[in-house]
Amino acid sequence: MLKPKPFYEDAADRSRGQIRRPGLKPKAIGKRVAESILNDRVITASRKRHQEYLVKWQGYTEEENTWERIVDLSAYNDKIEAYDMQKLTRASTALVGRMSQAAL
Repeated sequence: MLKPKPFYEDAADRSRGQIRRPGLKPKAIGKRVAESILNDRVITASRKRHQEYLVKWQGYTEEENTWERIVDLSAYNDKIEAYDMQKLTRASTALVGRMSQAAL
């Protein structure tokens, strides 16, 4: 019976042992293109926290919106940044509204 060879980490290039998944690319998939980001959440799986975004897909109904991990949405960084900015604006506006009501 053959024994497996021992594993030795490459000290010069530590990224060689990392598994990489390609990001979701609209041209590569050909089926779905993100229309907008609707919501976000952080889930815990196997003691690791992962951020996910609820994606509205162009040409699909609301029932077909899906939660996608941020690492799979690298082709849509512009939409994620726009959502994050909108979320910050909503939060700061709500805070100002509460502060002005408290002053009354």
